[in-house]
Amino acid sequence: MSTLKLIISILLLCTFLQNNYGQVNYNGQEANIPGENGRKSGLWVFYGKDKNIKGYQPEDIYEVGVFVDGRKDSVWKRFYPSGNLMSEITYKGGRPNGPFTTYHDKEGAVEEQGNQSGLVLVGSHVRTNIDGQVIMEKNYNDKGQSDGPQAYYHDNGKPELVWTKKDGVNNGTLTRYYKNGDVKEVTEYGEGGEIVNSTKKERVNPPFEEPKPKEPQKLAPKIPAGTHIQINGKKIAAVTIPPGKQKVFKEGGDILYDGFFEEGKFKEGEYYVYDEDGLIHHIEVYKNFRFVANGVIKDL
Repeated sequence: MSTLKLIISILLLCTFLQNNYGQVNYNGQEANIPGENGRKSGLWVFYGKDKNIKGYQPEDIYEVGVFVDGRKDSVWKRFYPSGNLMSEITYKGGRPNGPFTTYHDKEGAVEEQGNQSGLVLVGSHVRTNIDGQVIMEKNYNDKGQSDGPQAYYHDNGKPELVWTKKDGVNNGTLTRYYKNGDVKEVTEYGEGGEIVNSTKKERVNPPFEEPKPKEPQKLAPKIPAGTHIQINGKKIAAVTIPPGKQKVFKEGGDILYDGFFEEGKFKEGEYYVYDEDGLIHHIEVYKNFRFVANGVIKDL
C-alpha cells in the first residue's frame, strides 16, 4: 500500500470512529474524546445505539467510565434500559480489580457486593434480594477459595445454612435450619473435609407461616408529552419539570398535576384523572412517588 493510500485509510478510520462515538457532554463533562495515540482515553459514554443490545433505545445510556491508554480504569457504571443503575465495577488495567456492586432493576436495590481480583472473588461477598434482605454471605481468601464463615438465609431473614470453610474445604460444623428457625441437620467435618457425623432433626416449633403478599403500590404516573407549566404567566413546555411545587397542565389547559416535583418526577400531591369526555373522573393523591389514596374533587 502506498503512503498516500495509507494516510487516506487512517483518515477514513478516524472519521468512522468520530461518527460512531461522537464527542458528548455527560453531567457537565466532555466525553468520548479520542486519544492522541488512537486509543480511548478519559471519560467515555456508550449508548444503546453503540452496543445494539436488545431492550435499549438508541439514546439510552448503557455504560459510563474512564479509559486509560485504551483500557478500562476506576469505577465503571452500567445501566438497565429503565435508567436504573445495574452495576458499579472497579477496573485496573482493563480487568476487574477492587470492589463491585450490582443492583436489581429497582432504584437503589443492591443485589451483590464484593471484591474482585481478576476473575476471582476475594474477601467478603454478600447477596441481597430485591427487598433488601440478605440471602447469602460468603468469604474468600486471596486465591479466590472459600475461606471463613459462610451462610445462606431464608427470605424471611432466618439462617438456612451456616458453616465454615478453610482454603476451599468444609471445616468444622455445618448447620441447616428450617424456615421457622429450628435446627434441621447438623454435619461435622474432619480436617480434610470428610464427613465425620451427620444428624437430621425434626421440626419442634410450628412451621413458619408465609405472610400475605403486599399489594404493589402504584407509582406516580409519568409526565406525558404535550404538557406545560406556567412561569410568570408564560406557557412553557414541560420537557423537564423544575424541582419544588409546580402545577402541570394538559395541552388544552386542564390541570394534570398539582404538587411537588423532584428530579423531573412527580413526588407528592394530586394527580387529576379525566374520563373519555374530558371531565374530571377522580383525583389520586401521591406521597414519596407512590399512590396513597383517592382525593376529593374540589373547585379549581
